[in-house]
Amino acid sequence: MSKEYDVTMKTLVDLSPSVWPRYLGLPVDVAMLVDTDESTTIAASDKVLMITKPTPFIFHLEFQSSEDAQVSKRLLSCNALLYARHELPVCTLYSTRAKPRHSRPESPI
Repeated sequence: MSKEYDVTMKTLVDLSPSVWPRYLGLPVDVAMLVDTDESTTIAASDKVLMITKPTPFIFHLEFQSSEDAQVSKRLLSCNALLYARHELPVCTLYSTRAKPRHSRPESPI
């Protein structure tokens, strides 16, 4: 079931990338998928979009079907690598089907 959730969410992003940041109220004119297969480290990210207009930034979408105690550290690592690679601010959407123990991931720093 967990793989079905991930595949479904990733497919929805592929079909219409600009809908996701707009849904959250982020200013978006153009959104392009970033190929995360180029680097094994960044490949841990589910989907990455580059927003080019009106203000450039990276939009990192992470879908989690089960609880992950290390999610905060993983998101921090991915976002730091995305920032270093693209030199743009990174905004993350973390979506989970798991019953939360906490209200949201907390920064490890």
